[in-house]
Amino acid sequence: MINSSNCLHLNPKVENLLKLCRTLKQLHQCHSQLITSGRISNGFNQSSVFANILFAITSISPSLSNSVSTSASNVVVRYASSVFKCITNPSTFCFNTIIRVYTLHAPSLSPHRFFVQMRRRSVPPDFHTFPFVFKACAKNNGSLTFAKTLHCQALRFGLLSDLFTLNTLIRVYSLDTSVDSALQLLDENPQRDVVTYNVLIDGLVKAREVVR
Repeated sequence: MINSSNCLHLNPKVENLLKLCRTLKQLHQCHSQLITSGRISNGFNQSSVFANILFAITSISPSLSNSVSTSASNVVVRYASSVFKCITNPSTFCFNTIIRVYTLHAPSLSPHRFFVQMRRRSVPPDFHTFPFVFKACAKNNGSLTFAKTLHCQALRFGLLSDLFTLNTLIRVYSLDTSVDSALQLLDENPQRDVVTYNVLIDGLVKAREVVR
């Protein structure tokens, strides 16, 4: 999971203020205070502040938006998208964060498109990237083709050795009833844990092939 230590350094008071935000309204108020106090200025500091605001959005509980309406979730991701666009040369951390926000609040809005943008900008993925994008695929029916493309990318960057990445990919294949692909993935990777088997068994049950 992405943690706050990955955020760009800010004034401790600003960081603490952002950490306290648990609703979009609170975050908007904090954002306004940063503007009126002059803490958001041109240059590196501006991108630093926006990167931290973007990270703060991940602290907003999806249930707080999803329980109200789909439009409330869309407000969250629109705000996140506008903040992301204000970041000059977004880093791997920034791309991971925007993908995570979309996956949490509006997975149907294709959060994996940010992965495509990330690669077009030659921003390298890390061990956080693929689990977030795979989770987005798992929440979207019909994303199996893209998941297979991501599978190749994860292999290319040597990130399938990470158990969290492996388990989320197995979940994608299992949910899409691609049990053979999930089993092959398991056979090719000696690293596995209880979660790996639980995900696979769940997929086999859903595909009614548990007798395997």
